[in-house]
Formats: sequence, C-alpha cells, structure tokens
Amino acid sequence: MLFSSYSFILAFLPVTLLLYYGLGGGRPVLGKTVLAAASLLFYGLSPVGSLWLMLGSIAMNWLLSRLILSFQLGSGIRHGVLWGAVAANLGLLFLFKYKEFALGLLSGDLASHTAATAIPLGISFFTFTQIAFLADAHRRQVDHHTPLDYLLFVTVFPHLIAGPIIHHREMMPQFSDPQTYRWNSRHVAEGLTLFAMGLAKKVLLADTIAVHADPVFAAAAPTLIEAWCGALAYTFQIYYDFSGYSDMAVGLGLMLGLRLPINFASPYRAGSIIEFWRRWHISLSLFLRDYLYIPLGGSRKGSVRRHANLLVTMLLGGLWHGANLTFVAWGALHGVGLLINHAWRAARGVGRPPGRLERLAGAGLTLLLVVVGWVLFRANDLSSAFAVLRGMMGLNGVVIPESYATLPLVRGLVSMGVPARYLPDFHGIGELALLAAMGAHVTLLPNSQTMALDRQAPRALNFRPTMAWSAGVAILLAVGLFAISGDSPFLYFQF
Repeated sequence: MLFSSYSFILAFLPVTLLLYYGLGGGRPVLGKTVLAAASLLFYGLSPVGSLWLMLGSIAMNWLLSRLILSFQLGSGIRHGVLWGAVAANLGLLFLFKYKEFALGLLSGDLASHTAATAIPLGISFFTFTQIAFLADAHRRQVDHHTPLDYLLFVTVFPHLIAGPIIHHREMMPQFSDPQTYRWNSRHVAEGLTLFAMGLAKKVLLADTIAVHADPVFAAAAPTLIEAWCGALAYTFQIYYDFSGYSDMAVGLGLMLGLRLPINFASPYRAGSIIEFWRRWHISLSLFLRDYLYIPLGGSRKGSVRRHANLLVTMLLGGLWHGANLTFVAWGALHGVGLLINHAWRAARGVGRPPGRLERLAGAGLTLLLVVVGWVLFRANDLSSAFAVLRGMMGLNGVVIPESYATLPLVRGLVSMGVPARYLPDFHGIGELALLAAMGAHVTLLPNSQTMALDRQAPRALNFRPTMAWSAGVAILLAVGLFAISGDSPFLYFQF
C-alpha cells in the first residue's frame, strides 16, 4: 500500500485514526494493539510484502534479544549470541537480496544482480532496525520489553517500508506514554500539514520530473545537453521522492502522537560532502556511524585506519541500497569524497570556519559530486552510467537543439561548426525552467519539515493554526489527491 494512494488516504488512514484514538484514548495497551494490527495489515496489503518473513524475523530477534539481556549468561556467551543473531539477520538479507548478485560476481557476470524473486518490501529497513536493537541489548542499553512493544517498534507503519530508521531509545518511551494515545489537535494539524507537503513533493514534483530523467538513462549515447538535463532531473527526482516519503512518514507519526526522527535537512545546501551526509538520509548516516564505523575502530586507531574504516563504511552503505556494482561505485565515490574533505579540513585547520568564497566553492563541488554520484545510483549498470557520464563531459557529442538554431547566440555557435539537430531527450526551454525552479527551491527555500514543525524558518513560512494556513494545506492536499495517477512507488521501496 502506498502513502500516495486513494486507498491509503481515503480509507486506511481515517479508519486507523478513528480506531486508534477511539479505542486507545490514553490507554497504551489498547492503543498499541490497534497500531500494531494496523501496521501488520498495512504491510500485508503491500504487493511485495512478505508478512510471514517479517513476523518470523521479529519473533527470532525478540527471543534473541531476551537471551542477550539474560543476566544468567556470561559476557562471552552473550557476545556469541549477538554475533550469531547478526549473522542470522544478514543471512536472511543475503538470501533474499544479494544471493543472485554474489553468484553473478563469482561467475564473472558483473551485470547479474537481479534477484530471482521480488525482494520483500522494506527488508533492509526492518533488518537494520533489529540489528541495532540487538547491539544495544548487548551493551545493556535496552530495558526489558514486552512482545507487543517490540512488534510495534519494528512494524509501526509510518516508517516500516522506507524509513526513517528508528531507534528504540527514541520510540519505546513514546509507546509507553498514555499521552501518545490522546488526541492532540496541534500534533494532528502539524502532521497533516507535513503529509500534504510530502504528497505534493511526490506526485507534483518527483513524478513530474521523472519523465525527463528516465529516457536519458535508457539512451545509448546522450549528448551534452541531454545528459546534464537527465542527471539533474534525477537529482531532483530522488530528492523530492525520498524527502517526500520522509515528510509523509514523520507527518503520519505526528498524527498518531509519535515523533519520528527527521531524515532530511536541506542536503543540497551542504557546503561539503561531510555536511551533505549530516543532512541526507540522516537516520541511515547515524546508523552507519554508530553500528559500523565506530565498531570498526572509528578514528581511534590512527589516520590510516580511520580512512580505511570510512571507506569500508561507505562501500557497505552503497551496497545496502542494492545488489548492483553501481551502488558500490556510488558508495566508493562518496567515500573518496569524504576522505578528500577530511584531508582538506586537516590541512586548513579543523577549527577554522570557511570563508564565504570557500563556502561557495565547497557547495558547488559538493553538488557536482552528488550529481555525478546520482548518475551511478540511477543507472541500471555501469556501462549505462558511463554512457551518461561521457555525455556530461561532451564525449558523446555537443549538439545544439535545432529548434533554437536561429537564436542570435546559438546561431554563432552553429556557424563555428557546432551541429544542430533534433534531440529526442531534450524538452526545450520548459525543461530548463523546471530544473532551474527546482534547483532554487531545494537550495534557497526552507524545507518542509522546518516549516511544518516551526523550526527556524522565517515566521511567514512557519506553520500556524490559522484559517490561512488551514486553507493552504487543504488546497495543497486536494491538488495532491487530484494529481495521483496510477501506481508510482517511491524510489526507496526497492532498497
């Protein structure tokens, strides 16, 4: 079931809220039961959801966490149980997501990366959520928990399929708080505002710009203009698609009295690649830091080991997104970018803030690296990615669209020998204007979570429970509903 579907918005969500507050009403056990049942139904109705697999994973990990928390076990045995549990979780993930990819690599077929069956929806998210829980249980950072609490922690539907990755320390106290299950009009209004903004991002922006990206990545040799337009189109598509989903997830959480972690903080404004990863998919960045980079040794064992740990973390972070060498290459590119960024900071002095010119240069270089990385991320295979990257460098040809060949400036280029012909994957000045408008939006204006949750945006853009804001949200939600068309899954559903 999609957040951006009529069945969810007009049926599932209102019925869930009615039962949740009607039966819950400040009673945690009833509220948790309704929410857990709704979450299981939500997942079970998803086309590639594997309810039996998720429930089996939850049962296994709950029992293992109880075993790890047992005070009768010595530290060595608990350590062994933890590693066995992690191996079991990763084994399931490998079986369903990476088996075909690994077999392809072993056979020398680098393009073989498609699983024989559909990957169970959300498997990476619910697996990593539970691995983090087990690790914290081993560190004695987890209190004893009931099966219902644990089931709800893993399955609560706003985050289940594509995050954000939630932490028990943030969520378990909320599940036990009677106030969570009492109607709060302010929270519901903020949540609905954020949900409407996320829906608009998805159906009005992400799905609109997708038609400008897809043909370019399917082309054999896109030219300079086509390649850059396609790469930028996907850069905005994935931002609006995933940040839209995250907005909707956080908004749904607020409607249910829950505060899910913020997952985006205007990442395309970042002045460095280090800052980018503090702003993009924040919950994944924190997970990789706390449960991979730091356990590997972090920065505690010298600069060489630190750089190796960082590169390994980014390579595995890339592989987490999918069984394809394109994701490994994407992770490697960001890993190398982070190493260079850290080396630059060390050379110039970590404590010295960058000047305005350095900040602008850093922002430009960061965005360039991010755009190049998205080409690797989006392409079906490395050869397709290299075709787009060659086009961006002009190696597939520099061609002027024939419909603009008579313009004074363009006519001069044609007279200098630049060819002019029809470009099937370039949609003219309208496409350029759309890309420019989106670029201005994501780099200059406050993000939706800042606006809806009243956090540091200009006062005129902050949510307030007024008639004007209510009318604006109602119109935005209505436009979003009318714009829903067909089955358009979120991009991160594949991960």
